[in-house]
Amino acid sequence: MMKTVCVAAVVLSLFAVGQPAPLACNQLLKPAKDEPDRDMFGTWHLIAMSSDSCWFSILVSLVFSQSVSFDITSKSPSNVYSGMLNAKMDEFCFNTTETWSLSTVPDNEFTEAEEMPDLLLQTSCPDCLVVKDRDNDDPKTIMFLSRRKKVTDDELKEFEKTVECIGWSKPLLYDAEDVKENCKRFDQDSSWEFSLKERQELGVFFVLKIRSLFMNIISCIFNPANYI
Repeated sequence: MMKTVCVAAVVLSLFAVGQPAPLACNQLLKPAKDEPDRDMFGTWHLIAMSSDSCWFSILVSLVFSQSVSFDITSKSPSNVYSGMLNAKMDEFCFNTTETWSLSTVPDNEFTEAEEMPDLLLQTSCPDCLVVKDRDNDDPKTIMFLSRRKKVTDDELKEFEKTVECIGWSKPLLYDAEDVKENCKRFDQDSSWEFSLKERQELGVFFVLKIRSLFMNIISCIFNPANYI
């Protein structure tokens, strides 16, 4: 019996060594370490997102209902990244060019007149980004992105803890499937001409989304605990 207990203890200790230690709020809300050689190029999948407003989270869920990815292709000397935002709604996809200004410089190192870039926060996930919006305009967002399409439960829980530390709405989770294949594209035809069947599918999709939007707005008003 004692031998069995000892073996179990050794196994558990080895398992614990292999897991990153959970970060506390004071660590999670710190800027990420400045890594000049950080590889930002390529595809980043949106795993989860939160906002300081449950209203905004609901509206975002209406538009970006399934999958979102960012393909970063270039960078300016001032850390402004350019690339393509790809999104999927039901069976339909679209993309648009975007720019992102990212930094690890904390808030107190900017003057009031300066426009602050989005802040990269700490994370123990080795191939993830936690990006917090610092735009002076409301609402604000925080995004959890990864090179992988799936993250571990512990990595997701850490992001949820970060959101909890900030006091923002409950994170929306995304299915990071391939948003470039197996879907009809809005941008394939500038005239946006769809077949009767496709128009019917779009109509049903938006009716269901609007119904979901209405129910979520009611919940946001009368039961905000679901979002905060």
